[in-house]
Amino acid sequence: MKLFFKYSLIIYFSITYVIVYYIADFTILKSDPKIYSFVPQDANQVIEVNFKALLKKVTFQFFYNKDYVLSYLNDGVESKVSEFNKSKIKETGIDISSKFILFSELWEDEVVWYCVLGVNDRQEFSNFAIQQKEIVEFKVVNNFAVCLLTDAKQIESVNSHLNQITNQNVKSIDSKIDLSKIFNSKNEINYYVSSKNNKYITDGQVSVNFNTNISFEGEYNTIGSFETLKNISQPINPKSALSFRTVFNLFDGSWNNNELIADYNGTKFITSNHLIPMHVYPQLDVLILNGKTDYWTGLVQGIDSLEDVHVDFSKQQITYLNQLSFSIDYGMVNNDFILSNDSVFFNKSIESIESNKLLELSVLPDYFHEEISFMADELNPPSMISNLKVNVFKNVMSEIATLNKIEQVYCSVDYSENKTKLVLSGEVVFKDKIGHSIIESGIMLIEILNTMEAFTNFE
Repeated sequence: MKLFFKYSLIIYFSITYVIVYYIADFTILKSDPKIYSFVPQDANQVIEVNFKALLKKVTFQFFYNKDYVLSYLNDGVESKVSEFNKSKIKETGIDISSKFILFSELWEDEVVWYCVLGVNDRQEFSNFAIQQKEIVEFKVVNNFAVCLLTDAKQIESVNSHLNQITNQNVKSIDSKIDLSKIFNSKNEINYYVSSKNNKYITDGQVSVNFNTNISFEGEYNTIGSFETLKNISQPINPKSALSFRTVFNLFDGSWNNNELIADYNGTKFITSNHLIPMHVYPQLDVLILNGKTDYWTGLVQGIDSLEDVHVDFSKQQITYLNQLSFSIDYGMVNNDFILSNDSVFFNKSIESIESNKLLELSVLPDYFHEEISFMADELNPPSMISNLKVNVFKNVMSEIATLNKIEQVYCSVDYSENKTKLVLSGEVVFKDKIGHSIIESGIMLIEILNTMEAFTNFE
């Protein structure tokens, strides 16, 4: 029966493949370009999700990579499918052939998010949207729904603005840029950003493609007075769980020409019998170059003013105390600022190495779990109840680690050849080299959410 079920799926998805590629591509799944007209000119971010492109690649995998896809069909899959067929499929009224648009606007001190999507049944969508707590307000017009996703502080003004957007009484982004042309329909995700206050760029775009791995690339237009930045002086550490380098000023109006170097190499958990049974000591090394002492003093004082954060100025230690206890040492050496729990790092000299990058990031997810250690507090050893809490935490981390399918996340930013643009490139590399990023990431997300739900419900 199981064999029959698997090969029935092959036949079913073979038919689906033909429909998607040779019929729906030209008829049913045509997305209406009018969707862009609901994005206002003042939108500072626009994200487009192309369901049609995603659907094509998923069906392609079912058709041409059936052994890989069927490997996910476990012994209980028949009962799950049977249960799904018996249950009533909830209609949403959403047109899956339409593109899905997310955009944001700046409202004084907050960012307000909206979405636009196609609707093929107004009443069904209204019934669906009313039940979704993520949808604060919505309007439907001409087979499109415009939804407010942020419970804004100025909610009355924002709702009034939503009405104007829906009735298209607000100048569209079409008057500034033609998204239908710069957003390639072959990309699964397209992203556009426009900034009035950024000191580096005016606007830019990023495309995301799901193939064997997830690849992304982008290009940003620099401002006219863009000051040439020096390249990073240190390449990333290939043995760190997280390694980050950038010469971009990530802080507001403090210092210029600084460089941030950060490496995360593991975490030590000290378990005890306190109300909060774990104290966290991260092996995090952060070095910010080329500042001034008064800048760093102001930074530490600002950290001390944060809720649940305490700074011991005599010991030069920053501690966070809430659901967990977290500590890290800080120091000021010459013009540099250091965060680290490694005394050797404070005395380490940084040797400049030639690099052509302005930003570089590497993440190795497996290392996060491999570099974690637990130690019992000898003066205040954990009780049975404390040990139980700690063991639950360990089990959650171990379980999630086994579900990880990602080998590495990498991205970098450098100049274009004529140094008039900034160029972004990167990749999410998956462990399964015959697999596909859509299926790998989808399965991983589902399994992690199921695991988190199981542990959340654990008593």
